Amino acid sequence: MLIPVCLRPPPPPGRYHGPALAGTRPSHLHRRLTIPLLALCVLAAGLIATAASAGAQEQQTEWHYNDNPILLGPQESWYEGDPGQGYGANNYRWTYAIGGEGGVDNWARWDMGERIGRQQVAVYIPGTKATATVTYIVIFDGIGQYSRKISQKLNAGQWINLGTWDFNGKGVEIVVYDNGAVEHWQSAGLDNSRIGIDAMIMRCVANCATTTPTPEPTPTVQPLGRVSGLDYSRSDSRITWNPLNGATAYDVEWRQVGEEHIRRPVLCSPADETLFGSKCGLQVTPVVSKDLQFRVRAKNNGGTNLGPWSSWETVRGVDEQPKLPPGRVTGLTYGSGQIAWQALSDATAYDVEWRNAGERTTRQGVICSSSCSLSITRARHLEL
Repeated sequence: MLIPVCLRPPPPPGRYHGPALAGTRPSHLHRRLTIPLLALCVLAAGLIATAASAGAQEQQTEWHYNDNPILLGPQESWYEGDPGQGYGANNYRWTYAIGGEGGVDNWARWDMGERIGRQQVAVYIPGTKATATVTYIVIFDGIGQYSRKISQKLNAGQWINLGTWDFNGKGVEIVVYDNGAVEHWQSAGLDNSRIGIDAMIMRCVANCATTTPTPEPTPTVQPLGRVSGLDYSRSDSRITWNPLNGATAYDVEWRQVGEEHIRRPVLCSPADETLFGSKCGLQVTPVVSKDLQFRVRAKNNGGTNLGPWSSWETVRGVDEQPKLPPGRVTGLTYGSGQIAWQALSDATAYDVEWRNAGERTTRQGVICSSSCSLSITRARHLEL
């Protein structure tokens, strides 16, 4: 039975309700209530009252909305979105893309519950801080059933349709991985490599129902200690530290003056023979003339159990090419009132001193790069 839109329960304030076509902005979804439609609602009310039992059988959950995804990985790498640019009650979050890397650093998961029937899945792209091209993976029956690559930059501020499927009552998840993006922030730049994470919706198309999802049990894990023995080798540009019992991986952060910090995950386990001597390590590429700061923390259990960060260690920068003192000037001559000498390849200026016997020494600076000389007067018994 068809129920007029005006008689359906209203959606929560500011949230989507009803079908969304790809590219539809939320501000345009509910603006078509007209006087003829109100009249139709009044006429339809009597028909609905006489068919209450049939209506109860047909009435189903029309949509399921989730604007609070689970953010996994280092929480300090999830940044707060711009106010007013997300959708729903919770503001959106964003992180940097590391497309092409073998390991995942940050990823997001929407738990949509146990869904039944034919349903459409759509995602909202935040209006700002969403510029990467990412892959959304829809998972049901415990395996990835569908993936779709979306340019967030081209679809910012819009609902985008991911697809429509027949669900069988098992749990539905949608996930996004930072290493599944097309871009990597180091090659594409920071502005072009932001992944925005906001709201997800499932809309009933036919024969739909829902059950409350069973929460996942919280694993019991032992807390990790603080990493020690941090050091830095200039010869091979490597940060090293002592391996920690119980840790299977580490996060390493390093930064230089005036630059954003860089974080890299490192797998290091004595059983895997990934040590440098007796230490774990990561090779970095700092500018040697700038101060380098770095810190490390341990993790295990797939990155969900994190130890505390070590203190920041600082290595002072050094000149890339230390300047040696210039050599001794040669070819010194005097004639026709001029002192002359051979220029040195690594000198840009000279000090010239002269004096007559029994008189005070006179000094004068000379700037020259090839033919070097200085005119003087009153020279008698000259000493240079």
